[in-house]
Formats: sequence, structure tokens, C-alpha cells
Amino acid sequence: MTPYTMRKKARLFTFTAADAIAMSLAGAALVLPGAALAQDAAASIQAAGADAGGIEEIVVTAQKRVERLRDVPISITAQSGAELERRGVSDTRDLVSVVPGLTMQSVGATVQPSIRGVTTQLAEPGSEVNIATYVDGVYRPDPSVGAYDLPDISRIEVSKGPQGTLFGRNATGGAIQIFTKDPEFTPTGNITLGYGNLDDRTAKGFLTGPVVADVVAVSLSGSYQKHDGYIRDLFLGGKAGRLESKSVRGKVLIKPTDTVKLLLSGYYSDRFDENGETFQPLNGNTLARVLDPTSIIPTRKRETASNQRGEVSVKSKGVSLRATVDLPFATLTSITAYDKLRSRIILDGDATSTNVANYNVSGRNRDFTQEFNLASNSDGPVSWIAGANYYFDKNFFDPNVINPGAVFIVAGVTTRSYAAFGELSYKLTDRLSLTGGVRYTHEHRVADAVFSFGAPPASVPRLGVKNYNSVTPRGTVKYQVDDDSNVYFTYTQGFKSGVFNLFSLNPNALKPEKITAYELGYKTQVGRRYSLSAATFYYRYTDQQVNALTNVNGIPLTSVQNAASANIYGGEIDGSFAVTKEFSFRAGVSYLHARYDKFVNASVQVPTGLGGNRTIVIDASGFEEIRSPELTVTLTANFEKEFDAGKFDSSVTLYHSDHYFLDTGNRVRQPGYETLAAQASFSFAQTGLRVGVWGKNLTNADVFVSNLISDLGDPVQYGTKRTYGVTVGYSF
Repeated sequence: MTPYTMRKKARLFTFTAADAIAMSLAGAALVLPGAALAQDAAASIQAAGADAGGIEEIVVTAQKRVERLRDVPISITAQSGAELERRGVSDTRDLVSVVPGLTMQSVGATVQPSIRGVTTQLAEPGSEVNIATYVDGVYRPDPSVGAYDLPDISRIEVSKGPQGTLFGRNATGGAIQIFTKDPEFTPTGNITLGYGNLDDRTAKGFLTGPVVADVVAVSLSGSYQKHDGYIRDLFLGGKAGRLESKSVRGKVLIKPTDTVKLLLSGYYSDRFDENGETFQPLNGNTLARVLDPTSIIPTRKRETASNQRGEVSVKSKGVSLRATVDLPFATLTSITAYDKLRSRIILDGDATSTNVANYNVSGRNRDFTQEFNLASNSDGPVSWIAGANYYFDKNFFDPNVINPGAVFIVAGVTTRSYAAFGELSYKLTDRLSLTGGVRYTHEHRVADAVFSFGAPPASVPRLGVKNYNSVTPRGTVKYQVDDDSNVYFTYTQGFKSGVFNLFSLNPNALKPEKITAYELGYKTQVGRRYSLSAATFYYRYTDQQVNALTNVNGIPLTSVQNAASANIYGGEIDGSFAVTKEFSFRAGVSYLHARYDKFVNASVQVPTGLGGNRTIVIDASGFEEIRSPELTVTLTANFEKEFDAGKFDSSVTLYHSDHYFLDTGNRVRQPGYETLAAQASFSFAQTGLRVGVWGKNLTNADVFVSNLISDLGDPVQYGTKRTYGVTVGYSF
């Protein structure tokens, strides 16, 4: 433990778990005495039609109030937990196959979603991704836990485009909201066990019931997964690419009156994952080829020869309190949350048996959130929502050790963000309505960073301080064509916070990213027969934060620069159709044109010809944005049938992606590919017993899941080939 680490335990982290709980209770006291939780409303409406066959009526909270999906003038893909399970989605990285326009890639351990070409390459402390992720309404900033297991999901909502008014900072590309199951007053439970190839073992369960009838209910959920590696290790032997993940979540629901609900939640997660950190040099391009002619360099896909096996270990825990109150004129909600995370990342930057650049990173993150919002509940022509948000985060590498013992880096960013927001909607006529909203955000960011050689640093000096102020408006016009359909036009803005070049020891922070977006859309749903949403959009993207490189004693480290500007436009269609009560299908198509408009000083890596890359500056104007496939298509067919003996349920999902690039210079290319996922199950009548079979990537597609392109070479990792297995479940 470094002296800095010991002092940090004493003074750096402002909030403790006890502080968070105390502030949670204080927030609840301010709210008391609230309407039904959004999760409850959504679950009840979905459940009402669950046995009716056809298309579900989806309810969302994308505008921080309970609304039907078809009524919200935002492009949203929403899926219930049952539908996600049916389509083989077990963690957030699987969402690409069911959400048009979404791509999931990693730079090392950092999971970086892309929606409509808006993404990030950054992995330094304080450089959160620009697709904001929320779990039960709580912002989760650390990208090293961007791969979330989904064992107890009520639903997922993916909102596309800037969400700068209601969600604020770092939602320039959109927001991914994950809602877990809440306690119920009727005792229910389920457990599922599974086994698949790669010796994949899974177990998950959910249990809920009352403690005090109609007043207090509790729930407990947990999951466990472990599988062997799928990557042949030519140097250390055996298989790499292993996974072991376990999590537990508990909730207490308290309804002291008919107008008040309190939901106290706590979770713990422990994930060990070699996916994203087990590299091989693409096409053999590595600096080790020059430095060591005896170096072992993999030549086949899904091989590695790293002298240090890559991994990411993340332990996180947190507590939150949501208090919701029905007032005569509005619903008042308070969300208070505290999270703590520790991570360890190990990787080999040259991806060979030669020790050129090994990285061993210890990370710490703590964050605290307090939000209040007040939403009107009138049925009149005027509706509104107003709120305030406070956010605190401290994210540090402590330390990042390079070539064990040679270089020590302690660096991090402390963020305090204050925001106030509001939206007002007015019905000019029974069919025409206008919405206007604005959010003001003030952000104070402090960076600390130091390099030391041969020994840990004794102290960490202040690098820089930066304040940001941002105003992000939104305006919408919606016209109700008939009782089942509407058209809308939306203008909105979003911003991603500016960042520091910690590894360049540069005290001057970068500019924030900003997006101005225009969207024209159409939505309809006719009973349970079919639903359709379509949208076309145009984004003006300025000051985009992109990777450059810096060197410390010849070892490449991430640096950051502002690109000049980019133009993004495209269109999407997402629809479901029930052919019969038993058979339905869903289709989604996304077309995307994402190009740098002006980027004359782009730092890119090009091969030296002997091994490894060199960094040059080019004019990248007109180049494609990274992770931006021009066309993606998802097709799902569902079939279910009731028999005297029970119910048969099956689903097949085909996903296609055009090619896209992993680097600014458009050199490292993910070829176009197709994946196929399928599952079938049978639930035995009157027993609660369910058995099933499943398969993923049945087409054996070769898909990159991670890369670490630098002057050292082109390390990449391929995802798994075909996987399959069986499940057995019991519910009551």
C-alpha cells in the first residue's frame, strides 16, 4: 500500500456508506408522504397482457414518468425481462442483437457502447462513456463494469439520441436503463440452473414475499456463472478467456400509506473476466517481432501467447433509496444512491511471449447521487416535470504499474456536478402538443496525477482544475394522427464532460463534446396485432474526444484530443407483428452515415512494416466514425403453443452487421457478419418445472470484442464461437 493510498483512505473520499444511508433517509423524509413506482406500473401493465398472445403493450419511464412506449416522442427500444430471456440476452453485451443502431465494443476492460455512431475511445479515470447507463434509476459511471449480468431484469430501455434535458451529462448518444425486479406482496420465486459447452455453469434465482401484509415486502435475487476459456494459450498453456461472476441483490419495499412507497436496495457483485483482456496481434502486427525474433506470435484466431494473462476483476457494492409520493397535483420522487467499486486490470500490450509492455492497474471508484423530481399528474392540457440533481464521483488509478516496478502512475479525477432541469408540455388541440425543456449543469472537476520510476510515489500533486457550465435544451412537436399513431419532431442538445490528459500530465482540460440533434419519427400500435416505430435523424457533433497517444519511457499510453466536427444522419425502423396468437415476429433495421466533417490533425497508427505501428498525423476529414456500421438488421421469430401437458416456447434471432472500423484511421476493420441465436423450452403444466435448450452465435461468426491498438501493434480479441446448452428451472 502506497503512502498516497493510506492518506486517501483517510481524507480523499468524502462520502462513506454510513453517510449515504443517512442522506438516503434524509431524502426520504423530505419526500414523505407518492405514486406507484414506475417499475410497478410497467410490470402490472405488461403482466395484464402476458397470457393474451400477440404483441405486448410496453410501458417506459424514458421521460421520468410512466407512459406507453408509443406515446413517447423519443426513439426507444424497450424489452421486458421475459422477452430478453427468450431472445438469449444474458448480459448487456448481448443487446446488440435486439437493439437497432447499438454496437458494443471494448478497449481493454472498458466497455464502450455506440448508438448511432456516438461513442468514445477513452479509458482514463474520469472519462465516462457517452452512453449513460442507469440501474434502477441510478447512474453507473465506471466503464470497467459496462458488461452487466442480467439475472433479475424487469425490463431494459435504450433511449437513442441526446438525453441532455432529463438525464444530463454524458448522455450525448443516449441512455441505457436497466430495471430489476421489485418486491411483491404475493410470494413468488424461481430458480434456474444451466450447463453448456466450455463447461459453462449458471445458476440464478429470485424470491419475494411479504413481511407485513400490504405494508412491507422483500426480495432477494442472485446469480452465478462460471465457464472455461475458449482461447488456446501457446505460451502459458491451457485455455484463456475464462469467466466467473457472482452477484446478489436485496430490496425492501415499504408502503406505509396508499400514497407513499419506499424502496431500499442493496447489491454486491464480484466479476472475474478474461474477456476483453486476452489479446493476439492482428495479422501478426506487434513490436515484439522486431525486438525479439524468438517471440511466440499467434497466427490463428482465438490464440494467445501473452507472457502475462489478461484479466479484469471488479468488485462493486452499493445502496440506494427511492422514495415516491403522491401529492394532490404531482408525484414527488427522491433517489439517493452510494456505490463503491474496486478493480484490477492486467493486460499485455504487445500480446506476445516477450515482455515489452505489461500493465497492472488497480482502480478505485466511489460515487454518490441525490436527485429530486416532481412530475405533474393532471389530465389537463398542461403537464410538466421539474428536478434537481447532485452527483459526486472520485475515480483513480492507484496505481497503474507498467512492466512491474518500472513505472508507477497514480492518477484520477474528482467530479462534483449540480443540475436543475424542467420540461413543460402543452396540448394546443386534442391532437397537437408542444414540449419544451432545458437543463442547466455546473460541473467542477479536479485532476491529480504523478509518474514515478522504480518505486511508488510518495505524494500526488494537483494537475488541474476545470469548471464547466452547460445549458441543454429540448423542443418537441407531436401530432396525434389517430388513436393508435402519432408523428413527432424533436430538437435536442447534449454534452459530455471535458476530460484531462492525465497520462500526458497536461493541466489543461479538453473541451466538452456537444451534439445538436434533429429527429422526425412515427409510432403506432394497433391492439396486440402489430406495432411500428420509425425515425430519421441528423446530428451535428462537435469537439468529439478521440484517442491520440503519449509515450512514457517508450511505452505508449492513452492521450486525448478534440476532433473538429462530425455529421451523422440515418434512419431506423423497429416493428412487431403477431401473425397468430402463437406466432409473432419482430424486425429492426438501422441505416447510419457517420463521418468526420473536419478533422485535419488526427493522430493515427500505421504499421511500420517490420512490426508494430508508428503514430502519424493525417487529415481524417471524410473518414468513417469508429463502430458505425452502415446497416444493421435484427429479425426475431417467436412461437409458443399451449398443450394439455404444458407450454412450448421458442425463439430464433438473426442479426446482421455491415463492416465497421475500430480506429480513427479506418485501418483496423471488423468485417460484416451474421449471428444466429435460438432457444426452445417446455413448461410442464401444474408443476412449475421448465426445461430448455439454447444456442448463441450458431453461425460461428468471427467478431472482435476488444482491441488495444497502439504503437505496440494491433492487439485484438475475438469473441466465442458457437455456444449451446440446457437449462432447468422451477417457479412458483
